Amino acid sequence: SSKLSSARRCLRSTPASTSHAAPRAATSSPGAGARAERSVLGDGVITPNAITMQTMSITAGVELQRRVRYALAKLPVGVFMSADLRAKIAAIPFWYHRIVLPDGVTTPGWAPMAPEAYRIPQDLTGLRVLDVGAWDGYWTFEALARGAKEVLAIDDFSDTLDESMNVPRAKWETFDLCRAALGYSEDICDRREMSIYDISPETVGMFDVVFFFGTLYHLRHPLLALDQMAAVCTGSIFVESAICDDYSAYRGLGQGYNSHQMVMEFYPDKQLGDNATNWWAPTLDCLGHMVRAAGFSDVQGWKLMDDPKKVPHCRGFATGTKKS
Repeated sequence: SSKLSSARRCLRSTPASTSHAAPRAATSSPGAGARAERSVLGDGVITPNAITMQTMSITAGVELQRRVRYALAKLPVGVFMSADLRAKIAAIPFWYHRIVLPDGVTTPGWAPMAPEAYRIPQDLTGLRVLDVGAWDGYWTFEALARGAKEVLAIDDFSDTLDESMNVPRAKWETFDLCRAALGYSEDICDRREMSIYDISPETVGMFDVVFFFGTLYHLRHPLLALDQMAAVCTGSIFVESAICDDYSAYRGLGQGYNSHQMVMEFYPDKQLGDNATNWWAPTLDCLGHMVRAAGFSDVQGWKLMDDPKKVPHCRGFATGTKKS
């Protein structure tokens, strides 16, 4: 980066000494100082752990220590923070969400594929938001960025997508890392491990907006879950789910159901995506009527893509509003 390049130039141009005395010889073998300089400030990223006085005194001598101190004094604190953050992100084997963090750092997830397709209002100022099935927290943090006064993220960690890829998932590790990097406090950005069936006004309070993304088809009792969310929602709900309009796990891609058919496929095993936690996929029309049956009005539905060519693109959305 430009910051690191500047640090390297600074290191190379640093005077050999603050006095006119000749520079002291390195304590290690000839060329060790140059090798150490490349290892510390070369192609890799500077991290606080990589630059320790003990390591440098062994590998590069006192003179390089002085030069590095001088160079580090010129670096903004953000260089260390972003390097440390990148290292922590890289140490986590599985990311679902692609989240933009400070200093140009982005998590290596892939979802959401098209955030604008969710049609979330740009202005959520002063609203309390519930994010169901939050995972890494993309929509939790997005709601706060759009002005929400408070967001509660919940997840029960029942989705086994990460396990199917043979990687472990530490509960809330990714969420907490991103929350800290973004500077949100727990007071306005809370998270809880809980079942969706335990949602009630007594357990979580009331919300102006509910996000329910990528979760409905993982539930054994999706209509009950919608009822639970309706009980704590005073405004709008936004739902995203796998749908079977263009894909049937039993018939194949392009062999789904007419959008106006009131159909929901059932998957007792791993028929959908080889994932045992995928239980259902409704048609878009069915999804919309499920939202309506839960007590929401002015229901609208739309597809992620009109003519999807891949199974992961066979997704649909529905939104509705509670009448006061």
